[in-house]
Amino acid sequence: MADGFKAGVFHDLELESPEDRRARKRKALNLAVERAVRHCPEFGDRLAKAGLKSDDVLDEEGFARIPALRKTDIIRLQAEKGVEYVLSQAPGEFSRIFQSPGPIYDFEGRERDHWGWAEAFFACGFRPGDLVQMTFGYHLTPAGLMLEEPLRIIGCGVIPAGPGNTNVQLELLKTLPVNGFVGMASYLKVIGEKAMQTGLDPVRDFKLRTAFVAAERLPDELRSSVEAMFGITVRQGYGTADVGCIAYECSELSGMHVSSHRLVEICDPQTALPVPDGQVGE
Repeated sequence: MADGFKAGVFHDLELESPEDRRARKRKALNLAVERAVRHCPEFGDRLAKAGLKSDDVLDEEGFARIPALRKTDIIRLQAEKGVEYVLSQAPGEFSRIFQSPGPIYDFEGRERDHWGWAEAFFACGFRPGDLVQMTFGYHLTPAGLMLEEPLRIIGCGVIPAGPGNTNVQLELLKTLPVNGFVGMASYLKVIGEKAMQTGLDPVRDFKLRTAFVAAERLPDELRSSVEAMFGITVRQGYGTADVGCIAYECSELSGMHVSSHRLVEICDPQTALPVPDGQVGE
């Protein structure tokens, strides 16, 4: 990580050549498949139903042959067969268990930066010593804790403000030297509008510099409005409750970076097979 800091990125993985990155991800894929075959009943059953063996899915082409597991399937399987059926280890061996709508139970491993968001926050502009106001929820939902951990890894201080209670959010911004915000862009706009209604100038009276937003669409108009209102930079990330970080923007604002820790497929919703580059899928 230290070498990456010197190069302006969070870790050296971001400096890999495309060839080295593919090789590293292929190795990680092999290990994940081997572990899932040995320890996850659902994965073994899914391969068997598709007529596949572990040796058939150890590269990108083989990975594409694995039948997709949709969220609706996870809800049904967890309800019908219990959460252990879709896991590769006992529930108590995870560090946290969250509940998302469905319900879906999401499991956090014990490794450092489990969700992979640290590189995203660093790319957004967060640095050691920043003080960040976290406005995502902490109760059962993974968002607050999921996005707090990488900030602490970078070396930021975090205020676990949670969602809502706008008057308290304003008090925190006025009283403390908060220079970072994490939450929804639409809610940051609400905070700014409330501040102006009370006679505050968000640019003059707050110390905000950077905002990382997620969990909703970010139209250009909303981004520009919030940036002008606070005099800050707004960048966004995309992730899910079960996977964590998938992609994120950096200071250059030239599109999304795919996470160094993810193998991403864009698939045809009808066939569940990967689509060619440039095609629309899910």
